[in-house]
Amino acid sequence: MANSRGPYAKGVAKRAEILRAALEVIARHGYRKTSTRELAAAAGLSEAGMLHYFGSKEQLFEAVLRARDEADMTRFGTADPIDNLTAIVRHNRSVPGLVQLYSTLVAAALEEGHPAAREFATVRFADLRESLAAA
Repeated sequence: MANSRGPYAKGVAKRAEILRAALEVIARHGYRKTSTRELAAAAGLSEAGMLHYFGSKEQLFEAVLRARDEADMTRFGTADPIDNLTAIVRHNRSVPGLVQLYSTLVAAALEEGHPAAREFATVRFADLRESLAAA
């Protein structure tokens, strides 16, 4: 009997590989100067192959920002949310491409027809308000 978890584990690993490559490329070149073709090439895939793992370009970019948030919390996470925020803001000076992507996605959240961006921004800001209010 074949292992039914094998392809799933491989898919999770491939998504993580794509996100690592996308984080590096976008941080280095910026959101506006990075094409999905370039992101796919960095991950060793075709554009269609890369989008197979995310569904759409917008979902890929949302996943990139979620991965960035997770990496920031691993890198800077302390018990004090204000210290975390301060460290992340300082770090963001070195990754303007990711800040540009974040700003673009948050702006898209204000437009109708972008439910994924709206959900991302709504949840992210609610979590941030909650942690800062608790601090």
